[in-house]
Amino acid sequence: MSKRKRETVEILTGAAALLVIAGGVAWTYDGSRGATDGYQVNALYRNVDGVSLGSEVRMAGILIGKVSSLRYDGTRNRAVLEMTIRDGIRIPTDSAAKVVSESMLGAKYIKIEPGGNEEVLKPGKRFRFVQNSVVVEEVLQRVIIEVEQSRALKKKAAE
Repeated sequence: MSKRKRETVEILTGAAALLVIAGGVAWTYDGSRGATDGYQVNALYRNVDGVSLGSEVRMAGILIGKVSSLRYDGTRNRAVLEMTIRDGIRIPTDSAAKVVSESMLGAKYIKIEPGGNEEVLKPGKRFRFVQNSVVVEEVLQRVIIEVEQSRALKKKAAE
């Protein structure tokens, strides 16, 4: 193969690689994936630690929307989380919106646990039932305190 053909092949290979990388970056940062069109619902939480703009909203393990807004309501001392839910998704009014982790240290998302009510949440309405974010550090701290107290009691009983 001539030097010129080899250079052409290298340039084309490099250009193809750049296109693949650019496509991957565009796909990754497309904040509207999973919730292009939809309706807004919201929920009040005491703690949404780990949830951010664009966090997933799932029901039955399926992506049904995204977190579209986070703000603090000073009159209620609560975080207001707005979600954009895909059109066609029906959420019963007695459903719960829980802040959960994918894993022990994983990203947090909103898990919708559907209720059994026939009536569905209308656009702009609020979830009545929520579960706040669990902060792993706080749980570990509680466990450590319990273990230390248990050791102290055993030590005192042995004396």
